[in-house]
Amino acid sequence: MKQLFRRGASLLVLLALLLGVWPMMPTVHAADKTADIYQLPSKTLNDAGTKYRQQMSYIIRSRNGKIIVVDGGYSTDNLDANYLISQLQTITGKDVPNVDAWFITHNHGDHVGAFKAIAARMPEKLTVTAVYYRFPTDAEIDKYAPEADRASLKTSAQSFRNHVALMKKADGTPTDTVTVAARHTDRCNATFYFDSIQVDVLMTCQEVFWGCDNITTKYSGTLATNGKAYTSQTIKQLVAADFGNNTSMVFRLSTMGQTVLFLGDAAEPEGLMLKYFHDQNAANSNKYFSLKSDIVQMAHHGQNAVPKSVYTAISPKIALWPAPDWVYTPSSSSGLTTEYTKKWMSELGVTNYVSKDGLKKVSINDITVDTTLTIPEELKTLIFDATYYADRYADLKKAFGYDEAKLYNHFLQHGIKEGRCASHYFDIKYYISQNSAKMADYCKGNCEKGMKHFLKYAYEETELTGGGAKKLSAKFDCKYYYNKYPILKELGLKNEFEILQYFLTTGKAAGHKGAEEVVTLNGGVSYHTVKELPAVAATCTTEGKTAGKQCGLCNRVLTAQTTVAKLSHTPVEMPAVSASCTQTGLTAGEKCGVCGEILTAQSVVEAHGHSYSYKDAGQTHTVTCTTCGDSFTEVHSYVDSFCICGNEEIKEPMLYEGFKIYHTLNL
Repeated sequence: MKQLFRRGASLLVLLALLLGVWPMMPTVHAADKTADIYQLPSKTLNDAGTKYRQQMSYIIRSRNGKIIVVDGGYSTDNLDANYLISQLQTITGKDVPNVDAWFITHNHGDHVGAFKAIAARMPEKLTVTAVYYRFPTDAEIDKYAPEADRASLKTSAQSFRNHVALMKKADGTPTDTVTVAARHTDRCNATFYFDSIQVDVLMTCQEVFWGCDNITTKYSGTLATNGKAYTSQTIKQLVAADFGNNTSMVFRLSTMGQTVLFLGDAAEPEGLMLKYFHDQNAANSNKYFSLKSDIVQMAHHGQNAVPKSVYTAISPKIALWPAPDWVYTPSSSSGLTTEYTKKWMSELGVTNYVSKDGLKKVSINDITVDTTLTIPEELKTLIFDATYYADRYADLKKAFGYDEAKLYNHFLQHGIKEGRCASHYFDIKYYISQNSAKMADYCKGNCEKGMKHFLKYAYEETELTGGGAKKLSAKFDCKYYYNKYPILKELGLKNEFEILQYFLTTGKAAGHKGAEEVVTLNGGVSYHTVKELPAVAATCTTEGKTAGKQCGLCNRVLTAQTTVAKLSHTPVEMPAVSASCTQTGLTAGEKCGVCGEILTAQSVVEAHGHSYSYKDAGQTHTVTCTTCGDSFTEVHSYVDSFCICGNEEIKEPMLYEGFKIYHTLNL
């Protein structure tokens, strides 16, 4: 029976091998998946119950399942919040979905309300890894907002922060908060990665306020070109007229060769600032972004927002309208300017998706380069480490173990395309996102395109002489390394390949530092200005700290300080003090010679009093303490005819007048 079973099992194995299905391998790439954007319609009615309110709510799913939420809608009756949760459950297939990144464009109720409703009333329904936003500070509100609005703006911002504190990550720890910054400022927290999706922050209220202080041009607009009519207004004046909307964060998603630009509720002055920075791109494309994007979220629900010139610069193929019917098709008396915005989109040949029509899913196609990548053997050894690749990705290790040939084949066929990293010292996502705005615009999240660029220029000497040497990973920056160690110039190394090769073969063993310190936050790389946190010496009474490092811009701790235990006391004897006849004394004790803390307390010894002796001196006597020698003279004091000194009292005869002596003479 056992032999029959074994034969049957052997036949099954053989059949499986013949059919090519044994052993079954897990799926280790996502080439058949797309990234999807979901535009959610409003579920909140107006007070009359006749129309849906305008709101903004988006869900983005990366092709490997990372979830990004943008804004979310109103808090009223939890309607938008419940709808958002139900869609997240459907998209993720989980009863309690996790949001990897929640981006809040600005602090208006139709954008933050759903988040606050979930945080306050049903935080158990989902988890959130991190919330990304940049609201005006109290100081900025005091400087730029109308005086009548300042108190409410500050209260509203604090309310949002309080609600964020109620949310939890999937592991039960508090949700992270990330204060973002615009990419061109070179500040930290400007670029983030979530699986195949790269997020670049293009503008925050900080840039708008910079425009208030630095751009003195006076602008005029018409309905046809700006969607509103105004005359001779500065950026500062326009911001004050609509402060809340013009503090919107503007950011762009790049994935698989396509880009999606989110404008929030950006209005006229923020649009002018976007165009200003877009124009800077022509002169400095390595720093400033072009606005050109494949998909755009229409600013301020599609009306009374950024001017036509901004949309012309974006030149999108698809427009996402977070607009109910009454905004998209307004009445003539509404005062809304949607008709002009719709005309601009028509002239650009844009396909419009409007939230009034219900839930809309837009899938982003997977774009690849035409040429099959071939990596030179000498470069392969520098950017591909089979052990590192397997250890970093559990699915690959499970499928291929440490088989170098299979791992390398996966890297060429799928890993590069998926943006996987196969070396400590070369990371394709990092290479694309952290070198220049021009590079990011060129690749648009297409990692194959970025790899092709690296392979082309790794051997170019002009990369160094022209100042364009690249950051290859968080641990290796060619330009930094080349300038830090003069030996590279002495050796005549001239390109990125030679510099990386020298570091890995020689410099690393010599203790060379390959890059400035950076850290990763929720998948994104952040550059930090390193500020030293000095060590604090421990004492007998207080714990100390080791030295650490902190970002001077965002205050993020780069190297945490660890606690140093209190020192042991240094005992010093406190000698006993003898009591005297008149003074109290002390027993011996002990204290710390460093901090002075009493270790063994001294006790009081009572004064023992004088021990007197008395010496007769005739008319007086001398009193002397046998202990301390204290001496004085005093008159005798008799008791029963004797003084304490021994002197006897002498008494004179007494004459009694009533007594007469009679003499008798006998012969």
